[in-house]
Amino acid sequence: MGMRLPALAGALALTLSGAAHAAIYDLAADWSDASNPNGVWTYREGSNALGHVSDWYGSTLYSSGTAQPAWATGVATGAFLPAVFKATSGGADNRISCCGANQNFLKGDIVAHTTDGFNGAAFGTFNILFTAPSDGTADISGLLWNARIIGDRPQGYSLYVDGVLAASGAIAGLDRDHALTFGAPSAMLAAGDTVMLQLYRTGSTGDFVGIGMTVDFTPTIGGAVPEPSTWAMMLVGFAGLGFASQRRKKPVAVAA
Repeated sequence: MGMRLPALAGALALTLSGAAHAAIYDLAADWSDASNPNGVWTYREGSNALGHVSDWYGSTLYSSGTAQPAWATGVATGAFLPAVFKATSGGADNRISCCGANQNFLKGDIVAHTTDGFNGAAFGTFNILFTAPSDGTADISGLLWNARIIGDRPQGYSLYVDGVLAASGAIAGLDRDHALTFGAPSAMLAAGDTVMLQLYRTGSTGDFVGIGMTVDFTPTIGGAVPEPSTWAMMLVGFAGLGFASQRRKKPVAVAA
């Protein structure tokens, strides 16, 4: 029995290691202008990955004329939405100077522009897709705000976890300092399952929406992670085995 105990203890250690360390996937930190899909992230219109343009919106996006790379449907008039980019330039107080009025995002922010009947009508709804790299648990959280406050241009969002609506709401009159929070905690995902954040207009006109999104993902190795009560029972069992093993090791007196 003494030889079996280390093996059993090793088995317990292996089981305890079944829940691997969490990885935090951050939309802004993970951003790429080189590839789409980009690891776990895909920037899309409908079910299609967006293409890349080296200078979306041209010199009119920033007062400095700084180029803005983006994932978009193109640059042609009436057909350059939806689009999404990581802001490359800033103005006073690091506020971006764009589009003539009430801009509301900072250098380094992720900003999308939704479609409307005037621009991008032929394309699908903008969305960001996260694809689970393995079985695991995902804690999804984020911020959304109107990245340009210009008249009545309300936008909306929907968050889907493996195709099931988990949250939705309106984005209207929200500046960066008063952003809407969204999320879905403890979502169980299998490898290849998806989390989709969809953005769209709720009025007649699309507009800029600022996005912050993170997925705190804990992969599961070798099946589901046992419940706390299961851990307790296992530990008690191993403690009992250890006690029994020690008793059997006591020397036995031999009659003279």
